[in-house]
Amino acid sequence: MSKGFNFSLEKVLEIRQFQENKQAVKLHKSKKVLKSEEQKLDTLKDSKETTIKNQKNKTDKDYTININELRITKDYLNQLNKHIEQQNKKVLESDAAVKGELECLHEAVKDKKVVEKLKERYLDEFKKSKSQEENKQQDEIAVRQQNKTRKGAN
Repeated sequence: MSKGFNFSLEKVLEIRQFQENKQAVKLHKSKKVLKSEEQKLDTLKDSKETTIKNQKNKTDKDYTININELRITKDYLNQLNKHIEQQNKKVLESDAAVKGELECLHEAVKDKKVVEKLKERYLDEFKKSKSQEENKQQDEIAVRQQNKTRKGAN
């Protein structure tokens, strides 16, 4: 940063940076929740598959069907299907939350970039102004030295 440059909206930039960081944390938490919900769904699906395989293996081995056991398995599978359906809804809700948080993060990043661009523009103007001042001073020094040499020559 150039010496003497003071950006009047520095506090606004700091606030925008804070908001961006805060939104990134929210997004991270939402993603963790989504991952957890997806894992629960996978566990339920695995339980269903295992139960179906176990029941098929029992029937294939014995060639006899125990009606009570079959009813219990059917009820259990119905419960699992209901839980899977509920868990699917939770996953969809969590996914929507992640997308919402991601959109908010994009907005926060965009808001911060606006202020950063403004800061860059002000800094460029400051540098240009400083450069013009220095050039003006150097020109003035050159004119004075030229005047001294003319007076000395006369």
